[in-house]
Amino acid sequence: MSTSLLVTPSDIETQLSKFWDGLEGSNKIRACLFNLIIFTTKDKRSDYLHTVTKRVIEKFPSRVIYITKHENQLEEMQTKISVISPNKDQPDVACDFIEIDIPQKEENKIPFLILPHILPDLPVYVLWTEDPLLKNPIAVQLEKLATRMIFDSEATENLHQFAQNILYRKNQFSCDIADLNWARIESWRNLLSAAFHSLDKFTQLKNTKAIRVVYNNHETPFLCNTKTPAMFLQGWIASQLDWKCTKVDREGQDHVLTYLSTNKDITVTLEPKSYSQMPSGNILSCAITTYNDEQFYFERSLIHPQQITISISSQEKCELPSKYLFTKSESGHSLVKEISHSGTSSHYMNLLQLISSEEYKHLC
Repeated sequence: MSTSLLVTPSDIETQLSKFWDGLEGSNKIRACLFNLIIFTTKDKRSDYLHTVTKRVIEKFPSRVIYITKHENQLEEMQTKISVISPNKDQPDVACDFIEIDIPQKEENKIPFLILPHILPDLPVYVLWTEDPLLKNPIAVQLEKLATRMIFDSEATENLHQFAQNILYRKNQFSCDIADLNWARIESWRNLLSAAFHSLDKFTQLKNTKAIRVVYNNHETPFLCNTKTPAMFLQGWIASQLDWKCTKVDREGQDHVLTYLSTNKDITVTLEPKSYSQMPSGNILSCAITTYNDEQFYFERSLIHPQQITISISSQEKCELPSKYLFTKSESGHSLVKEISHSGTSSHYMNLLQLISSEEYKHLC
């Protein structure tokens, strides 16, 4: 990575060109698959988001416009540029990194600052890390520019209102919608889809009596809403099987949801456990019991977190446990997944429809 150079906004493109002129003959390739715009507020998550950004451009070299809003301690706007070689295995590939630090009083300038630096004819991906419920007008302006708008439901304190807000935005804007927490449970969604792929197993799933999801509620400075991935996983199952939520309750620290399907009640329990050695919000296990006393148990190893043990049993037989491997997790992996997908997931929209229902109002 080249040293960051402090420049005036009007000199960004000129100075970037000088950077590249100075690299002529060094075999550096200026790569850019898309424009990546990241908007965040200076807080405890800043270092985490910088790490996430670097992980993304390791996989997808792009022009990054990284905007940090400062609520205090910054009197005037600062802009910096650098050229990054994001991947050690491909040192000849590099991309542009534009940083804009802006005081809150000047944030209305953001759309005008970034517009000249969006490369034409390339997709525009926007990662909005603030709670969309705050109704920041800058988010609306960026959505008009975006090919894909990526939110992080980790940032919201009210999932019920978050779901209503995102559904409204989807109807108002033509860009695709994505969510980092939705990406964080992709491995679990793939696992359950594979486990219940056959007609026999899917029939058993439709006869579910109870589900218990255990998740890691150990909080960190940048991940505090730890139950959201577990909420998303059970909500995805419920929405895909067309279960109707009839009741939401609390039993100690557990969240208990009651669903109705073909005149049968299904009880879903979200149980928190704390493990400092595991990533916050990680789903640790998922147990599914049917009305025929069939048991499906999926448990993550605490020693090898990417390894899942699958145990299936019934009154008549007990299958030998099997192993399933997740892609080894890393910081930024969820954002990489959301960028690599196209369109808006219909499953995600179905999940939001469920969470936006009145029954979820006091749970989320």
